[in-house]
Amino acid sequence: MSDLVPMPDSSGPVRVVKLMNGDELIAIVQDVSLEKIIMVYPAKIESMYSKDSENNIVEYIKLTNYAVNMDRGEFVMNKNGILCVGNPTKELQKMYETYCVTIQTDPTGLAGNTRSEEHTSELQSRV
Repeated sequence: MSDLVPMPDSSGPVRVVKLMNGDELIAIVQDVSLEKIIMVYPAKIESMYSKDSENNIVEYIKLTNYAVNMDRGEFVMNKNGILCVGNPTKELQKMYETYCVTIQTDPTGLAGNTRSEEHTSELQSRV
């Protein structure tokens, strides 16, 4: 990022946020009030299913940049749009830490369907 645009403050707890529209996000959550929360480096949690070599169904989790079109990788969300908030599993927390490093070095690399295969495989986790 440019030296003229300060990076968002990345301190705060990491939480999984389930939205009323069904989307599930993981983000650093800051400044929680009765009406709003601020989310920094939000990633959308997407599930994919595949079959392994023994024909078992395997669920894969991938993270994509939820705020790719927002300045500084943070946004304020009205709490009316939130269904629930919880703590991530250890595996998801580690995956999110990798996501945060990636998003700071290549903000558009994890954007929805435009992400590269390298980033996708790096951020997939077998559940």
